[in-house]
Amino acid sequence: MFRDSYRDTFAAVGVQLSIDDGCASADIDGAEKRLQVKIPLSLREYYLLSGWEKRINQFHNRLLAPEKWFIESDHLVFMEENQWVLYWGISAHEGPKTDAPVFQGVNLRIKGIQWHAEHDSCFIFLNAMAIWHASFGGAAANTAMGYVEEERARRTLDENWILVGEVNAMRAYKKGRQAACFLKWEDLLQRRHNLPAWRVSAAAATAADLEQLKTTLRAQWEQ
Repeated sequence: MFRDSYRDTFAAVGVQLSIDDGCASADIDGAEKRLQVKIPLSLREYYLLSGWEKRINQFHNRLLAPEKWFIESDHLVFMEENQWVLYWGISAHEGPKTDAPVFQGVNLRIKGIQWHAEHDSCFIFLNAMAIWHASFGGAAANTAMGYVEEERARRTLDENWILVGEVNAMRAYKKGRQAACFLKWEDLLQRRHNLPAWRVSAAAATAADLEQLKTTLRAQWEQ
């Protein structure tokens, strides 16, 4: 149900998944039994397809192996930030579902993890996070970052690309062998050089695909 979309997202950023990239169903079943939970189909299919893939899933925010899943404050944790400041999880007490909301947890150390709603769809969250890691994070082999005029870039992306979803005001898109994240990001360098406040981070399957993407979006690309 969800696998084709996940596979397409990985291919767009240059990662062709193989059978070795997927977790065994028995590993997931064992973790569910250990924690007495049932994960949604959207999360299960992501693990079955790409649970052991490392280029994207371990680049910055790390997807946890089923054996490392844990429950904290009624949430099943399946992803951690690279400095263990943030975690991502789902409710540990809902019955089997097709999809489920994702929550972000802030590690307050001795006070535990404080949870906040992140997105109402695990499916969208996982797809968008893969594109974010590949493009903004630089996990893909072919990436670029550029400053764009908001209205023109938004129109081009909305009219010609597939919107994967929006997470924390970051919009993730894909189109064939290309993917991009579009968001507002202001900082000292941008203000000092009077650059647009909106940016595109791009990833593509090949160098040629990336050059085509850069021509299409007409950003002020960083060197």
